[in-house]
Amino acid sequence: MATLTLKSQTTTDRLDTMIYDVLLDDIQEAIRFVAAEEILAQRSLGNPPSNIIVDNQAYKDIGQAQKRVQAFFGNTGDVREAVYAAWTRVQELTRRASGAAAASYQVWFNEQVIGNAPTAIESYLDRFNPATDYFRIVGPVLVYGRKVYWNPEGNSRFTRRAVRGVKFAGLAVRLKKIQGIMRLVELGLKTRYRGIVVTEDWVATSALPKDGRTPGLWIGFKKKGTTLNRGN
Repeated sequence: MATLTLKSQTTTDRLDTMIYDVLLDDIQEAIRFVAAEEILAQRSLGNPPSNIIVDNQAYKDIGQAQKRVQAFFGNTGDVREAVYAAWTRVQELTRRASGAAAASYQVWFNEQVIGNAPTAIESYLDRFNPATDYFRIVGPVLVYGRKVYWNPEGNSRFTRRAVRGVKFAGLAVRLKKIQGIMRLVELGLKTRYRGIVVTEDWVATSALPKDGRTPGLWIGFKKKGTTLNRGN
């Protein structure tokens, strides 16, 4: 009888990769068994999953799994806190000559603009699917937004972001490397929330001319979490 290799894949170091040879007719039972065993093992280590996605559905029992089980070790409360913390830090790092740049930031749910303040995420948290959904903070959404982005508050003056050695009067001078606003926020928050990803993520928007790309900050669960499926 035909057999199939069942693999457990993970984006963290918490679970070891496992390989099982099972009968093709028993693949669904194997998926359910391995998922239940792995989740039970994590619970015993004090690491309970906050979200379990079965066949891409958030409220389906593992015992009904047909193709896939995904376990996520984080929660939407962490996502909420990360969005608010990131927004606060972005505002702190944005220069305020007129206030237009700070007021131009947008909050996105997946690829949709939902508001201009972190409170915009509140009505989306209850339907947040950790396997597919994410939030973004995008901006400044201005024609001169990149200049603001590469010159965060705290720098003594506008400085080119390129880092090069410059010779002047026989002396070697190295310009200070400037990190963009979203990159600075990413570095400050990336390890604060377990299971949550906060990363710089440039996006395209029709609100700007030319290529329309503007800085963004992606906030969501580690994509795929711990996935148990048919290996295809």
